[in-house]
Amino acid sequence: MNQSVGVLTNHGFSEVYFLTYLLSYFLIFWSILKKPAIEEVNAMRPADFSDEKIIEAGKRLQVQKGKVTGYGLRIELGGGDQNRLISVWRKFAEQETKEAVQDTELPPEIEELLDSAGQTLLSQLRSVTASIHQAATKNADRRVAEITRQLKELEEQTDAELKDAGIVIEKLESESGELQQELTKTEEKLASALEEAKKYEMKAFQLETQLNEMKGVEELIKRLEALEQRATTETVTPPQEAGH
Repeated sequence: MNQSVGVLTNHGFSEVYFLTYLLSYFLIFWSILKKPAIEEVNAMRPADFSDEKIIEAGKRLQVQKGKVTGYGLRIELGGGDQNRLISVWRKFAEQETKEAVQDTELPPEIEELLDSAGQTLLSQLRSVTASIHQAATKNADRRVAEITRQLKELEEQTDAELKDAGIVIEKLESESGELQQELTKTEEKLASALEEAKKYEMKAFQLETQLNEMKGVEELIKRLEALEQRATTETVTPPQEAGH
């Protein structure tokens, strides 16, 4: 009897387990078939999830998968903007991390060591900073002094060059004035020479005219002398008779 009951019990338990196993597979298969339709409906439905719901969904995902993503939050909540969901979760995670760090308490020995090390480190940092600042200040002072010296030398050189340039300019202006005076005198002499040349040209023309006139008179005199000589010759020599 007991054996029969045990066999029946085992047989009944196996059937129940098999039916449960089959039902779970059917539900999984059904959810896979219906999942796109559900996602389409969720995508069409406006996402209106509070920060608290998003954080709770993120905590569930963190426990289940150890990682929270925008897509995971959207699947967990059944909709919503992935960017907004992950943004809310990251703000919460950062705040939680800060609070966890602030709430963490250390043993007194470690706190004392940290305080001592912090003071030592601060002292060393202060010393190093002072040394760097002192070195930088000295370097800057040397650099400023060098630049000031170079500027002073440049200023002195510029002043000297300007003085020399002033002397040269003054000399050139003086020479230019003298040259201008000489040019003026030369121009006056040239104008006077041109006037004289015109006068001489006029005199030359007059002399040439007179010379031409004199040549004409001389030619006339020669012709007169020739006529006079001819007349004289004809008078002195009588005409010969015919037959002689």
